[in-house]
Amino acid sequence: MYVKDPKGNTAAAQEFELAVGDTVSLAGSQIAVKAGGTYTLSIRLEDDRLEFLSLEEGDTRNGQLSKARSGMNPFFWVVIAALFLGVCGSGAWVYMKGKKPDKKNR
Repeated sequence: MYVKDPKGNTAAAQEFELAVGDTVSLAGSQIAVKAGGTYTLSIRLEDDRLEFLSLEEGDTRNGQLSKARSGMNPFFWVVIAALFLGVCGSGAWVYMKGKKPDKKNR
């Protein structure tokens, strides 16, 4: 694995062995995964060294996004929906009132 700077020069490099098998593990520069799986590999770049920190099954980035979304207050969305329906209802009422013939002008 190579890390390059903006000019294209190699800033750091780390060799690793990727093995497909029945287990998921990270031992130094040896990474073992199951065929067809999705994995998240955490890497630290320090000076000119790459270090593999952890290997997790699944896409942990999606999990972090889900946690952020689940933190939203549902009451907020209920209020937004009520306001939206109120504006739409008022607009429809004003539109319909304007389309009816006025009985006073006859």
